[in-house]
Amino acid sequence: MGGEHEFRALPACQFSLFEQPENGPAQAYALCSQAPENGTLSRWSWYPAAQGTYGALYPRSWFRYEGVFETEVICEQFSPIWAESYQESSYPWRS
Repeated sequence: MGGEHEFRALPACQFSLFEQPENGPAQAYALCSQAPENGTLSRWSWYPAAQGTYGALYPRSWFRYEGVFETEVICEQFSPIWAESYQESSYPWRS
């Protein structure tokens, strides 16, 4: 059975990160650099574009957020794909 895939960000479905260093101002960003084009969510602060590094080595991928937060922030994904093992491939993964 075929289907369609549309590659795009869902603006209201983002992780956000709040940081308040001891000697600095508080800051919070949605961890996506693509703000909605229609002006919705205009009060949100969106993560600055080109402020990080993407890496991948199948079946893992990661994004290292750099130059904005004092804290080291890395978002890591794992995508298991096992033929005929759909239940097992949906289990949570631990490194």
